[in-house]
Amino acid sequence: MKKITLLSFLFMTVAFSSNAQIVNGDFEEWTTNTVGAYTYDSLKYWKTTDLNSQQNGTGEPHSAQPTTDAYTGLSGLLLTSWQAAIFNGIPGAASNGDVYIDILTLTVKPIGGVQDNVRHGSLYGYYKYVPAGAGDTGSIETCLFKRNGANRDTVAYGSFNPSGPIGLYTQFIINLIPMSTETPDSSLIWIQSSPRSPLGSGQTGTQLYVDSLFYNSLIGVNEISPLVKSMITYPVPAVNELNVKVEITSQVEMNYTIVDLKGKIVLTGQMNDETQKVDVSTLAAGNYVVNVNDESGKKMISNNFTISR
Repeated sequence: MKKITLLSFLFMTVAFSSNAQIVNGDFEEWTTNTVGAYTYDSLKYWKTTDLNSQQNGTGEPHSAQPTTDAYTGLSGLLLTSWQAAIFNGIPGAASNGDVYIDILTLTVKPIGGVQDNVRHGSLYGYYKYVPAGAGDTGSIETCLFKRNGANRDTVAYGSFNPSGPIGLYTQFIINLIPMSTETPDSSLIWIQSSPRSPLGSGQTGTQLYVDSLFYNSLIGVNEISPLVKSMITYPVPAVNELNVKVEITSQVEMNYTIVDLKGKIVLTGQMNDETQKVDVSTLAAGNYVVNVNDESGKKMISNNFTISR
């Protein structure tokens, strides 16, 4: 069995692409690469950890690969946490920017990015999460940057952390929180199946599926409150119960309204926590919108969901 040297993994740097859009954000374009004795799937316009996990030894699982279990199209992205030497649960990772793994702090640091001068308001996509053990969490992050001499200023940042098991593709919404009024010159998307700090704190075998990424709206003109970090609704489809999960940056009283496609409010209630279970057993099968509002009734964020009977 051939073993990857930990040092070579820790100093891996990956980068790619220069476009204001999310190139290959639907994860349809893959090629097969061979390096020495190792053959692995290469995600076009992105970089992943897959070559490194394959070099870890014969029979090791791919840490990043295409999957036909996709939300749309022919393929999605499957990231799997893996093990090297004494380190368990090294995250399978994909980035359209650069990755630097710091041997001193045992931390994976996403850096770099692609050319992008749009003040994106939110990142949308679909995911499933299959943790191999309790407490494991993945992450999907996006940043907008502006070069400032030798440094880069963060224009906006947003993240979402998959945790508990989600067995069906579920839409996530990541709100980009503005940190300056500047126009960015680059953006970065970073996806991983387990925590990047400290390295190896995840669970080997944890799987994160991601598909159909796209930016939507602009900072300052979208309807998402800056108090909101992210939102998901599950299960998909709902039957008798809907979970509404909203991550917020500071405490605020919230309520929800559920609206049918004719614009009629069919359910209302209080959000007693960031995750609220809603009884939808009285609603007919079909498509709905759930709005999360602040105490004044102003909409903070919304998402679509479906009820199936």
